[in-house]
Amino acid sequence: MANTKVGLPSIHELPLSEIGGTDARRGFDYQDDVAAAFCLEMLASSGVLQVQCETYDDITLIWQNDSTEKVEFVQVKKIDLDQFWTIAKLCEKEKGDGSSILEKSLKREGCAEECIFRIVTDVDVKKELDILTYHKDDQRRDISSIDFKELCDAVSKKIGDFKSPKGNDCIHWLHNTYWDVRGSRNALRNANLLLLQELINRQMGEYLAPDQADKIYNKLLRKVHEAASPEKKANPNEKIINKDDFLEWLTEVVNDQLYPGTIGNDKLKKKMIEANLPEASISTAIEQRRRYRKERLCSTYLSIVDDEKLESDVLAQLHHAYSQLEAQKINETGVQFHLRCLELLKTIKDSYSETEALPLSYYQGYMYDITNRCLHRFSREIL
Repeated sequence: MANTKVGLPSIHELPLSEIGGTDARRGFDYQDDVAAAFCLEMLASSGVLQVQCETYDDITLIWQNDSTEKVEFVQVKKIDLDQFWTIAKLCEKEKGDGSSILEKSLKREGCAEECIFRIVTDVDVKKELDILTYHKDDQRRDISSIDFKELCDAVSKKIGDFKSPKGNDCIHWLHNTYWDVRGSRNALRNANLLLLQELINRQMGEYLAPDQADKIYNKLLRKVHEAASPEKKANPNEKIINKDDFLEWLTEVVNDQLYPGTIGNDKLKKKMIEANLPEASISTAIEQRRRYRKERLCSTYLSIVDDEKLESDVLAQLHHAYSQLEAQKINETGVQFHLRCLELLKTIKDSYSETEALPLSYYQGYMYDITNRCLHRFSREIL
């Protein structure tokens, strides 16, 4: 059973200076992608309240545990290994007692709240550590098994009687640690981008094009990187990302990306007015765009991959048509070119088989959506 020493301060009362410093990191790195993942997972989960960057560990998570809080100390390890993680590497004491990865993690347990631990790596573990890669509620994580007892014995021999400020030893750490293998940085980034798009679809009712998702994700990386910087140490609150605050920040960033300098359909209306299109056409375009975005979020017809392939084809052909207009290879009024675009969409639709083709309204809605995003026009740009 875990020790709970009386008199330890709350995690919210611990001064940062008591738990080591934060080293400056140049540019975004694996730890930033991990912190970004936790921020996104915080929105997807009801349990996490805060993601703290370089406060008491690489990353610290505050969980809501019924009526109390639980603290998870996270160490991120991306180092050049030519093999999987081993007990020897986990327990290696580079500078004497207290310097191993396990001891450094256990040393963080100095607050009154219940504490758990996590190691995040890009490289997988050997079989001897495999049991730690399962969550505590997973039946494969059987702490009464021979494998787990052998793990405890092997680690105890290397760590000895080292204890946390709470008085807990390495066996306690093994019982309460989750080894989180996230794969390469590229794999982690792709997983984060997918989760970002899913969250924005589900919680905000918006669809992000891949380029928009990339821009928003890079802003998230910058946010967590800045929160982790040593300069923020003077004001610890700037190193803490709260769930509600993060949702508000993300909503603002998404709106700025989707509707830069405008609201809703203003850019679409402006471009159609410049093309001298009648009010009825503008109203229809706005409605088609609304229906398109609704269908795009629900993915009623195609998978996301198929949607993007189709939309890439439509964008390319509309771009070719507009380039001809811009180069004066075709000389048409805005009304005439708008009709040309509509006929082009029908031709694209008819090029697909009956099982592959989407309703014509989908193609039209997408055209009006990219027009609102400044990727298409119905008249030459006024310089």
